[in-house]
Order: sequence, then structure tokens, then C-alpha cells
Amino acid sequence: AYVYYDDLLTASLLAHEMVHAEQFISEFALGQTGQSCVGREAEAYGRQIDLLINLNQGEKNSISSRINLGQVNNQLFSLKQLNDDVLGSAMNSCGVPDNAVLSQSDTNCLSKNINHILTTIISDNPYYQQQCNL
Repeated sequence: AYVYYDDLLTASLLAHEMVHAEQFISEFALGQTGQSCVGREAEAYGRQIDLLINLNQGEKNSISSRINLGQVNNQLFSLKQLNDDVLGSAMNSCGVPDNAVLSQSDTNCLSKNINHILTTIISDNPYYQQQCNL
């Protein structure tokens, strides 16, 4: 039950699952060509990263404080670590410094790199290898 989960983790999970609902509508109800299994998961995890990136500073501080105090479950910690790793790697690949004001070119580069990194992570994960028949 979601009542036992952290609010920000719940928001993140719902953002992920909303992507899958949108994909279902696009692919089945509207008859549009769908993405691969890995592509669908990369898009969903990308939405989670978007959510975390766009948290206000108080929410970001709250996550960090709860992690530092040991008051958070492993799922939120893992999600924050994934976010930090993926975003850091994408920013490095795009040559975007921390706290930079992003241009459209920066945003496009980050989006492309985040998707590539997530696709690699998902493709290398044994759970998704089985789920996606890789």
C-alpha cells in the first residue's frame, strides 16, 4: 500500500506508471506504432528523472536530509542515486556545468544522453532482459 511509502517516492512511481498508461493509450487505443520494451522503460524512468530534477529546492533538501538521517527506504535512495548518476553522466557528456542555465541545445543533448544511458542500464539489467526477452 502506498500509505507506507515516502510521498516523493510515490510521486515518482506514479510518474513512471503514468508513462506506461500514456504508452498504452498511444499504442493500443490510438493505434500508433509503439516503442520497444526497453524504449518504453527508458521513457518511464526518464519521466522519473524529470520529476526529481524539477523538484523545488525544499523537496530536494528533504530527500537529502532524510537519506543522511537514515529515515528513508532503500527505494528512494536508489532512485536518487540513479538520478544523480544518470544526470551527472549526461551533463558530463554534454559539457554542461553544474547549476548552468540550460540552452535548448543543452536540453536536447541531455535528453538524448539520458535516454541512451537509461537504455543501456535497462538492457543490462537481468530483470528487464527477461521481461523484454533480450
